[in-house]
Amino acid sequence: MMKPVFYSPSPKCSPLVTRYIFLKYDKDDQIFYDKYIPDGHTSFVFHFEENFYYKENGKKKTLPRFFITDLLSHSLEMEVHPPCDSMIIICNSSVFSRVFNLELTNPNEVPYKIIDPFKGISMYENLAITKTDKEKIKVFEDYLIKNVMPEVYEPDEIDLIYEKIISQNGNSTIAEILEEINLNHRTLRRLFLKRIGISMKKLLGIIRVNYVWNYSRKAAEFEPHNITFNCRYFDQSHFINDFKKIIGETPRSFFKRNLELVEIFSGRKPESRTAVPNFFPNE
Repeated sequence: MMKPVFYSPSPKCSPLVTRYIFLKYDKDDQIFYDKYIPDGHTSFVFHFEENFYYKENGKKKTLPRFFITDLLSHSLEMEVHPPCDSMIIICNSSVFSRVFNLELTNPNEVPYKIIDPFKGISMYENLAITKTDKEKIKVFEDYLIKNVMPEVYEPDEIDLIYEKIISQNGNSTIAEILEEINLNHRTLRRLFLKRIGISMKKLLGIIRVNYVWNYSRKAAEFEPHNITFNCRYFDQSHFINDFKKIIGETPRSFFKRNLELVEIFSGRKPESRTAVPNFFPNE
């Protein structure tokens, strides 16, 4: 099985980068299939092998060697043909769009952008010729510190809204979020869509579902009624429908199967559970 390796960013780059992931697998005896589940972040993806695919309308398409992920409000079917050698840089979306001066609006929900934000520097080639994970991180962060990151990053209103949604596990309402920001609400919604790529409502839904996923790992403590209440779902049916819309499966189906690959494809550290959450019996 593929085993991802995770690294934390330097303090200087931490407002932008949340984590680095390196995915390497030298064998070619197995094809891997599963889903990518969005978690509200934007990523740089460098594939040093051309063996990653996704499905769109039932058709298999090749992912490019370098791209920037677009925020989706639904899962994406993935297929990987080893060998693979990839570097994935998970970023805070609001900081990403601001420091690189990019608009993330994604009306057609395409899975990636092919753009070069590195001002003519061949980042892909520079990373490809380095040998170790830490050397690759140094190449990338040296560029960020020299060309992108300010001496001190000062969050703006969109950063504050984005961080609140993430840090509170999507449990705030839009009204509660906006009441603390002293800007026209219509303007805020428009700027948020440009900076993040999806609406506040869609991001709240994604973060809530990811919270449930995280919480499910504590299976012995899992209480479906508490999830429904704490995440402000109207009822269990509301939760199940939202979960299925984003994940593409019901909670019962998703949590009963092996999630190691979907965790890897989604940039998570694979973790095992000692039990299966007792999801809603009437699902």
